[in-house]
Amino acid sequence: MVTRHLTDGEKDLVTNAYGNNIDVEKLRITNEDIVPFQKNYSVTPFNTIHLADALASTPDLSVKDVTQAHLIHESWHAYEWQTQGFGTVIKSIVEQIGDLLGLRNAYDLTEVSASSDFSSLSNEQQARLMEVRHLYSTGLTQEEVIAKIGGVIPPQSIVDALTATAFEQFTQNATTQIGTIGGALKAAGEAIGGVLGSVFDPVASALDAIFHPNGYQKKQVEPTSKYSASNKSLEKADKNKDGKLDGHEKDDFRAHEEERFDKQRA
Repeated sequence: MVTRHLTDGEKDLVTNAYGNNIDVEKLRITNEDIVPFQKNYSVTPFNTIHLADALASTPDLSVKDVTQAHLIHESWHAYEWQTQGFGTVIKSIVEQIGDLLGLRNAYDLTEVSASSDFSSLSNEQQARLMEVRHLYSTGLTQEEVIAKIGGVIPPQSIVDALTATAFEQFTQNATTQIGTIGGALKAAGEAIGGVLGSVFDPVASALDAIFHPNGYQKKQVEPTSKYSASNKSLEKADKNKDGKLDGHEKDDFRAHEEERFDKQRA
């Protein structure tokens, strides 16, 4: 497994395409598969581009126009991660499952038109449009772009118009989605908390009744004797006189000592 930073050429390529909207210093490229079925696909769930087997040994993706377009495509997914976090990962997983099941071609641009909302397109459609925009920027015609990457490709005028505000639209849409998701998670958390409370509160009360049948009793603290401060001295005096005084004499001596301490405290 080899994981590397972007080359200077790759950094320049991504920066020219996306400007400061993406942090190229966070990007990595690796030949390590991240999913079992990845063999013919590149996958970029986070900031690391996991290259398809055919590109795994490519030392610099900025050299050829096809690999340039590939890097632009995958870098868009890194941009999605950097701006939307796990929300875009979940969205991509759902799209890929639908693609594998034949429910929808996540890459298909057939229905993309000048009236399309870029931010409402699938993650793969967005990345493919950014890839196509790059190929058009190199001077290729629509036919030449189709010849290189295949599929249905909109005319350059439509691609340029849709991607011109890509970052602004995407950021606004991402903010809305995050706000909606955040609100939903908050509501779900409160609901779950309420359910757990309704279940565990009675259990806690029942256990409390078992282990504390009389309720919680405050520990009774005996009043401190007024002689407590002098007890050690009195005990010491008793010990010193043990061998010299009989019982009555010791009582008299203790009474005398207590009286003396009373006078000192007065």
